[in-house]
Amino acid sequence: MRGVRLTELQQAPVGSYVSGPCFAHGCLHPALWVLCIWGRPNADIARSLGRSLVFELAPPAVPHASFIDTSGLESGGDGAFEMLEAYLTHHADALAHWVQRVALVRPKGLSGALVSGIFQVAPRPFDVRLFDDPAAALSWLHQALAFEPAPSAALQEISAMRAAADVPEVVRRLRRVLSENLRGVSIEDAARALALSPRTLQRRLSDARTTFQDQMADARVAAAQRLLLDGSSPITRIAFDVGCASPQHLSALFKKRTGVSPSEWRRRRRKT
Repeated sequence: MRGVRLTELQQAPVGSYVSGPCFAHGCLHPALWVLCIWGRPNADIARSLGRSLVFELAPPAVPHASFIDTSGLESGGDGAFEMLEAYLTHHADALAHWVQRVALVRPKGLSGALVSGIFQVAPRPFDVRLFDDPAAALSWLHQALAFEPAPSAALQEISAMRAAADVPEVVRRLRRVLSENLRGVSIEDAARALALSPRTLQRRLSDARTTFQDQMADARVAAAQRLLLDGSSPITRIAFDVGCASPQHLSALFKKRTGVSPSEWRRRRRKT
């Protein structure tokens, strides 16, 4: 899955997700939407999430299942749970039409009890089941809706989405800069755009366990994925458009991050 802007998720949801502090939400397959929530979301974060959740309830979405992983949730303060209850109540009719079943992976302890309790008092316009194991949750959904990829591969993609979304703010900002300068930007130029010194940027990236080079490679692969989905441009053209020196250079970056070549990735996505 690839991180996109909110408008892009609305227009072409399959294979895309949006993220914010404490959440990532997107569409892995037309029959499967996914949501990961972690940390300590508040009402403002819940409101931001609500702006993407509604995309599940209108075309181009189709009736589908939802996988919700709250296992990383530490607490829900400052009105977050109240916002969720309000969402379920306000959109009850639309949820009944568009969402066929929900598998919810709950956190441990008190947070798990709170999450479970929401569905005891709020409307339940769909078939919902609570799980402690995400693999079991995806298998239950797959029994009813034979989406691709298979549950084990779907879990890998969801885990990768969560890992990519749960990053420090400096990495988020750097990714925006890099996505607009794919054909080449120095770390000095990027640091200047972020109002940081190059040394400070390098230190913060090190603290986040990444590097400027890795982030540039990720940005190029993400841009290539968008171009692979959007049209029929040859791989050679896409490689140069995203700043790679050759198709072989793009293929090496792509395989390292996705496990397959650009052409194979395009073929699989078009098949679904």
